Amino acid sequence: METNVRNRIIIKALELFYIQGINSTGINQIIKESKVAKASFYQYFPSKDDLIYECLISYNNESMARLKSIMDSSSTIQEFINKSVSTVKAGIQISKNYNGCPIANARFSMSGELDEKFDEKFRNIITGWEDLLCEFLSGLQKNKKINEDVDIRELSRRMIYLTEGATTMWRLTNDMEYFNDLEKIFEKFF
Repeated sequence: METNVRNRIIIKALELFYIQGINSTGINQIIKESKVAKASFYQYFPSKDDLIYECLISYNNESMARLKSIMDSSSTIQEFINKSVSTVKAGIQISKNYNGCPIANARFSMSGELDEKFDEKFRNIITGWEDLLCEFLSGLQKNKKINEDVDIRELSRRMIYLTEGATTMWRLTNDMEYFNDLEKIFEKFF
């Protein structure tokens, strides 16, 4: 039962932080909407920062699992790119509350002192994404599906930049063409 309370808090915070933003979501709203006692909330999360940290871990675990799933079902870089872009497009079509990458969304919704407290956590998350992509791309390179002279670390970083950039531009304009452009740009790499 106790774990259930903690999970309810995290699940509701994940939803509210994603839709409303971290700075716009208060602890009292999370407590009310997760239907837990204030004392229970503070038993598990002595501060909002502690809850944010747990939510970033959850967002990252979900993002890494999705990325790993796409990698596991892709035998070429083009297949990986197509599936990645299709996953984002499907997310947009399925959910009226789609705000793009939950990690970027969390970061963009922070400000000031709160923003600085989590600098290292965000850097570590992005490094984890790069490492996972490098592992996948290295496998493709070993199987001669990517040229051997390609710098895998640089490529993984650029893939992240371009994907996050396309998502940000879509959020700014609501224009799906950024994702179509993303596929075209990636095609030029290979």
